[in-house]
Amino acid sequence: MKNAIAFLDQKNYYEVALIALHYYDKSYLKGMRMRINEGVVRIPLETTNHAANAILIEEINTNYERNKVN
Repeated sequence: MKNAIAFLDQKNYYEVALIALHYYDKSYLKGMRMRINEGVVRIPLETTNHAANAILIEEINTNYERNKVN
């Protein structure tokens, strides 16, 4: 927390955002672990390219729907 405040005082918003995202990710993953049996699917993405990720997610969803047992 001290680092975030120091970076904020220095107007280094990039570092402040990195610190905030680190804690967000940590909390998010903790929540994911708690919901592991509720049908949450974790999809590791190798890029931040939104178009490529959308295509990959669509393909995974199509395969999931095709293989789903009713």
